[in-house]
Amino acid sequence: PNPLMDQVTITSDVVIDDIMWIDATGRGVNVTTAHSGVYNTADLETGKYLVKIKVGDQRIVKRVVKM
Repeated sequence: PNPLMDQVTITSDVVIDDIMWIDATGRGVNVTTAHSGVYNTADLETGKYLVKIKVGDQRIVKRVVKM
């Protein structure tokens, strides 16, 4: 869901190699994995974030808003 609250689920039909969360200032932020594909975002401050997802040679960037 976007905007997100305390957790977000990211799934894919292919193996996700890496996920990086980046805040509005360009810094990487620590987001813990609760269990497979579910990320705990409760500790993130309200604001806009980029989620960079690496799948093989591809990079997917999604914008999310934390409420």
